[in-house]
Amino acid sequence: MKSQTSQSDRFRNHVAQVFGLELPDGSVENLAHTKPALYYLVNEQAQGRLSNARTATDEFLRRLPEDLFDYLLTRALSFFRRGCQMSVETLVSTEFCSVALGLVVAEQADVERERTDEECCVLMDRLARLLLLEEQRRVGAFTWVGCYSLLARVDDSFPPRLLVVDRRTEH
Repeated sequence: MKSQTSQSDRFRNHVAQVFGLELPDGSVENLAHTKPALYYLVNEQAQGRLSNARTATDEFLRRLPEDLFDYLLTRALSFFRRGCQMSVETLVSTEFCSVALGLVVAEQADVERERTDEECCVLMDRLARLLLLEEQRRVGAFTWVGCYSLLARVDDSFPPRLLVVDRRTEH
């Protein structure tokens, strides 16, 4: 119970320090149940696991437990399928956008920068593409993928990756 309390306190202190928000009692547990990916991100930051700005997104994506990874992957697919049908205000208010913004804050180490709705949509698109790349890496389509970053473009050639070559199908 003591470690749970100190973990909640550490989480609450990190949110107050980084985001300037005071979380009331019980809200940490509520956040863990209603927005698990955002909770996981803030908890990883609070414990200092994403302290290196250059590798924050990379470490976050590679360390995600399978259930949370599947949860975010579902959000990424939903973004690709229904994102153009949703209003920008709705997209920007999603947990998926909060995770993308939280990762960018970790990469840039600047908390107070306001982002436009367009910038938020670009970040969500990049995060969705990085999640799809990580899915391909996890199932063995790539032997190596370069460092994931939301600050760099994400397309067919970046981040760099090495394909798995199946010797049985080569001619």
